[in-house]
Amino acid sequence: MMRHLPGDSPIHRMWAGTKILWVPIVGSAIAFSISWTAIGIGWLVVLATFLLARLPRGVVPKPPKVLLIAVGISFFLALLSNDEPAVYGVGVGGVADLARFLAFAWMMTAMALLIGWTTKLDDLAAALDRLLRPLRRLGVPVDEISTVITMAVRSVPLVADEMRTLLAARRLRPQDPNQPYVDTGVDLGVALVVSTFRRAREMGRTLASRGGVRRPPSDRHRLSRIDLVAGLLGAALVGGIIAFT
Repeated sequence: MMRHLPGDSPIHRMWAGTKILWVPIVGSAIAFSISWTAIGIGWLVVLATFLLARLPRGVVPKPPKVLLIAVGISFFLALLSNDEPAVYGVGVGGVADLARFLAFAWMMTAMALLIGWTTKLDDLAAALDRLLRPLRRLGVPVDEISTVITMAVRSVPLVADEMRTLLAARRLRPQDPNQPYVDTGVDLGVALVVSTFRRAREMGRTLASRGGVRRPPSDRHRLSRIDLVAGLLGAALVGGIIAFT
């Protein structure tokens, strides 16, 4: 999850800044419309990008059972709202709204994962520094912001690995059949938070020993035809979503 996968596809060769700008701009256009048509267009873009990047299907993460159970409970509670429209006398408006929200949220997550899979961490930091450079004149701590975002992206796979380790360790311990599922979830959540804070402390000490926050390497990437095509496609998508949804 969010680990760079080497490759020579057009998506890999695209400038990191183009990807960083593309996702929030197109995502914002879909969010303002939040219709099934716009969300469907977004998922088609995700699928096309995945195929162009020539990524293995095995990189797609499988949702944990806890998440699926939480989604099922959410749909049940949404069904109790009994909002219009009604199907066979049962209001499904809340269910439709929740399904639309989840489809949009997972689509944005998929776009973020595509950036992580096709972009080196150093390129991401350099592109962020280049995009935020104009704000430096206003006194905005650009170097710190770029470093924090880059470290957050780098920490996602670390947290995922830590979660797998905690789940594996829990399976090895004797289980109490009388322990409620809620208590189990709370125990795992607390252990994950403590472990995350410990890793953050270690990372902070490592940064301090190396002299603190340093400016990311300069971005010398030149815009290519791939970036131009991506920009034109993004503009066309935004215009089409606004015009037809």
